[in-house]
Amino acid sequence: MRARTVVLFLAVLLLGAIGGSMLTPPPADAVSREIIQIQQTVNEILQNQQDLRTDLDTKVAGMQTLVQQSLDASGHLNQTMARCRRRYRMPQRTMARTTARSRSRCRA
Repeated sequence: MRARTVVLFLAVLLLGAIGGSMLTPPPADAVSREIIQIQQTVNEILQNQQDLRTDLDTKVAGMQTLVQQSLDASGHLNQTMARCRRRYRMPQRTMARTTARSRSRCRA
């Protein structure tokens, strides 16, 4: 009786192993694994590209702001220099006229 129980137990165990192997999905072969890896790599590349685009857009916006500030400062400097030139020329012209009158008086 004991031998029969052991044989029956081994038969059930063998049938369970065979049935279990038939119900499990087939293992992914190398090609399937490579395709999954390629898809993951492509997704990483796309994410990196999006990150670079965002970073570039941010830096370009910052550069545009700096260039605009530089242009504004340059325009302000040009206006200030023009005012200084006008202020300097007025006394210079007045002095030139006074000097010319003084010379003409001295000659006469």
